[in-house]
Amino acid sequence: MRAAKCPSRVLKGLSFEVDDLILMKGQSAANDLRMVVQLDHHSDVAEYEEVLVLYPGTSPQWCWMMWRNASAVFVRSIDGQGRRYETAGRAIEALLREQRATITHIKATLWPST
Repeated sequence: MRAAKCPSRVLKGLSFEVDDLILMKGQSAANDLRMVVQLDHHSDVAEYEEVLVLYPGTSPQWCWMMWRNASAVFVRSIDGQGRRYETAGRAIEALLREQRATITHIKATLWPST
């Protein structure tokens, strides 16, 4: 009797290097982001050894997901936009720049009265 063949998922993402994880954890914490490592993350069509999920502060809603393959690091924001970077260091730098730019664009519409 033959075993039924199940469609196998394609391994799309690999684990990050320990040095990259330490760098990203430190940079995240210094910028009020919480980094969570999800192991064996998968969807219906792809499988990832490791995905990093970044949350702003104590928010339960994530803002970025990050994974890598043998040649690049990929970032997807909550709005579905995807970007590609050469290294994890460049990816976290770009995300932190974007986060700072967003925060500095806040303008007061009404000043409190004293």
